[in-house]
Formats: sequence, C-alpha cells, structure tokens
Amino acid sequence: MDHRWTCACCGQEFTELPLDVGVGEGPAPYEDLSDEERARASLTPDFCVIEHADQTDRFIRAVLEVPVPEFGVPFRWGVWVSLSDSSFARAKQLFPLPEMPADEPTRFGWLSSRIFGYAPSTLNLKTMLTFRGGNQRPTVAIEPSGHPLSAEQRQGISVARVQEIVAPLLHRSGGPV
Repeated sequence: MDHRWTCACCGQEFTELPLDVGVGEGPAPYEDLSDEERARASLTPDFCVIEHADQTDRFIRAVLEVPVPEFGVPFRWGVWVSLSDSSFARAKQLFPLPEMPADEPTRFGWLSSRIFGYAPSTLNLKTMLTFRGGNQRPTVAIEPSGHPLSAEQRQGISVARVQEIVAPLLHRSGGPV
C-alpha cells in the first residue's frame, strides 16, 4: 500500500507499507525437517503433506486477516494450518470450485506457522478455517484466547503496529516484502 512512513528503530523512510506477509516456505514441521527428511514430504504453494513412519501430517496455506481500522483494509499473514485427513481431502475437492457450497462448515485446524514478533509462540494455536472457492486460500480465525495474535485479530491493530511488524522484514530484504 502506498504509505509514507519512517522506521521508528532506524529513521529510514519508506514509501510503501506491505499489508501481506508470508510466513515460511512451508509449515513449521516442514521447515524443521532436514534435507534428507524432506524427501518424504510434498510441498506446493498451497498444500503440504509429510509422511512419517506412523502418521501423515497435512497442511494448507491460509490467510489470517487482522483488521487495520485506520486503513479500512486488513493486514494479512500468509500462514499454514494443519488439517485432519477428512478436512484436507475436502479442501482439495473445494479448492478449484468457483464457489463454496452454501452449507460448507468451517473446519478446525492448528496454526502451523511460527509468526515472528509474538510471545508466546503462535505455533499450535487453535483455529477455524473458512474455505473459499476459485483457488483462493481459506481464511483462518484464531480461537479467542489470551494470546496476543488472537486479541489483535479480534480488536484490530494500528498502522504503527503494522510498521513495527514489517520493519524487520524490510531491513532484512532491503525492500518491500
């Protein structure tokens, strides 16, 4: 988004404020695998499956929106969420459909991304997913709890908080996220 702002930690001026930030190449359990272990995993931009000796873990990429009332648009985290076998199978069926069935229920999942800047960790927060059609990633709602991310999703965040979130990314990459 076009927005001129000055970084509070270094004084550098920016002309854009990213409102979409992806978290990780894959879900945290995938990122924790060695290169050798990744041979038993399948990762696409939207789905990840990890085969273990005794179980299979399934994940979907989703969008976690946090309201930014001052802008009237949300800040969006691209995150990964684990799903049960049946919910994962349903997600694969629904993903390419142009529209969702009107009676499609939300689905439970565990947040499977470590979102930087939050303590305690965001890993394994309880979530509910809402599937969308047309190859759009589902939206994710954090279960109400005392976790700061849950509170921010319910109450919204300020533009200053967005700047605080994206500043380390901009300094690391040298430009927009």
